[in-house]
Amino acid sequence: MYGIVDIGSNTMRLVIYKVEGGKPRVLLNKKEMAELASFIQDGMMVADGINRACYILDSFNLLAKDLGVNNLHVFATASLRNISNSQAAVSEIEDRTGLAINY
Repeated sequence: MYGIVDIGSNTMRLVIYKVEGGKPRVLLNKKEMAELASFIQDGMMVADGINRACYILDSFNLLAKDLGVNNLHVFATASLRNISNSQAAVSEIEDRTGLAINY
């Protein structure tokens, strides 16, 4: 089983797949309103945005583990790529959640 998380500017989505017969089948598709774009001030993600991202990622990680997925693949879109404190924000989110983020 595989879990993929998409961190978007407005929503965050968790999709869990199970591979059967060499073909992936969606077991779960969960979307949360994150509204991370609203937490950008002067080109930087503020603490409340980082907290929001961590809260949702923690809930996704717990749900995935409950379903037997031990490793989530997390990808961030422009919500984390195009801010001036991108590296610091991603590092803090990774440290707090224990998840590696590709951005």
